Formats: sequence, C-alpha cells, structure tokens
Amino acid sequence: TYARLLRLHRKREGVSFVGEKDPRLIDYLPQVKHAFPRSRILHIVRDPRDVLLSRMSADWSAGRSGWLHALIYRAQIRRGCMQGRSSFWSQYMEFRYEDLLAGPERELRKVAQHVGVSYSNAMLAFQDSAEELVHESERSWKEETTGPLLRDNTGKWRDGLSAWQVTLTERVCNKAFE
Repeated sequence: TYARLLRLHRKREGVSFVGEKDPRLIDYLPQVKHAFPRSRILHIVRDPRDVLLSRMSADWSAGRSGWLHALIYRAQIRRGCMQGRSSFWSQYMEFRYEDLLAGPERELRKVAQHVGVSYSNAMLAFQDSAEELVHESERSWKEETTGPLLRDNTGKWRDGLSAWQVTLTERVCNKAFE
C-alpha cells in the first residue's frame, strides 16, 4: 500500500514525516483523511486567471477550452476548501500562492508552524532537494522546480489571456477572489 511505501521512505531517509504534493489530491481529501487521519493539509490557492493561462499552455491540457478549465478550477477550489475545512479542521491550512511569492520566509514560517517543524532558511533553498526529487521524465514540465523562486510568477494572465477569458474566469471563479 501507499502508506507502507511512505513508512519505508521515512525509515530509509531517517525523517519523522513525509509529504505528498500532487495537486490532484484536492479531489480526494475525505479519502486522505480516512487513510492518514493525522495528516496536515496545505492548500495553496492561486489566482484563477494565472491557473487558466498555465493550464492552457501545458502539454497535458492545452487542447481543452478556457471555459472548461475555469469550470474545473472552480469545482476544485470549492471542493478543496469545503472538504479541507470540514475534514481536517485545524489540520488544514489555506494560503495564497501570490503571498508565498511576495513573502516566502513569512509564509514558510506559517507553514512550518502548521506542520509542526522548526523553520529553517534551507526551506528557501528548495532547488537543492528538487534536483533529487524530480524524476528525469518530469523535468520538461517541472523545470522551474529546480530553479530559483519565481517571484514574478503572477499576473502573467494580463499579457496571456484575452479580455473574454479574463471576464469568464473572474465570473466563474469569483469566490477565489474573496
């Protein structure tokens, strides 16, 4: 089972806990709670307009229409927030991607406190461990993982989306802007 693999990994690495960052887990929070009742959830919420631009540019999803991406994001963000809060209560932490980029140390201190570890400046040097963690087959679409923090990785929608796409996303995903 997956839990067994995680235990083996923890033992091999000599660490007290491990994390999983697959964004698709947002669709399975009740199952995560059932399988890992003591887990801590970190839900990063990003500007839906930048999410739309990113999804429309990615190889795996470029063929889908903008309205479909907006609807999927709205459903995921709503479900993730509702199920995260109701299933995990104080074990659930929601924060904005844009806040992480604007103040990485401040946000990482909050994250560290939430998961019960001491903050370390090494947390800002994620590129070092990313080299080991990102498999060769994923490097083409996760190349930013091994580079510096992209503090300007927000607002790209201003140059990349049409006025219609911006309006659509703002209307469909209005709750994400609150």
